[in-house]
Amino acid sequence: MADFRQAYIDMLAASPYIVSLARKGATIIDMENYTYEVVLGSALAPLNSGTTLTAQLVTQGDSDFVLESLSTCVNLTPDTDMSFNKNILLQIQDLNTGKFFFPDSTPMALASGQGGAPFIFVAPRVISPNGTLNFSVTNRDLSTNYNQFFIAMQGIKLYYA
Repeated sequence: MADFRQAYIDMLAASPYIVSLARKGATIIDMENYTYEVVLGSALAPLNSGTTLTAQLVTQGDSDFVLESLSTCVNLTPDTDMSFNKNILLQIQDLNTGKFFFPDSTPMALASGQGGAPFIFVAPRVISPNGTLNFSVTNRDLSTNYNQFFIAMQGIKLYYA
């Protein structure tokens, strides 16, 4: 690693923000911005009115993932633009800890920002390596079926010695 890059990583790793998120006693050797994406639904299994779809994501095993923000959108058909819909409920559960992200399934408008702007978590969530997240989305829109529901989880990957 270049001297400048190593000095930069060392500086960031010593910041109170990163120290509060890192494993106690571990040495951070690298970090990077990262986005995990989850897609629920397809042309063959769309998110129809009144239905619930689920999916799981297993994080990569080489690092902790610090989830800082969440964005979502839907599309009506594979070839249409992404849009924002307040009538979709979202729930996420970290299966490694058993903890839910929200007390109940939460409207997309409250759980993932407004119309493209991400929802920024007040306190970031640290997902362990090979962590499994379970996603559940419910279409409450009584008149519209959606082809796909997209979730983007933005954050930082922390690599340890």
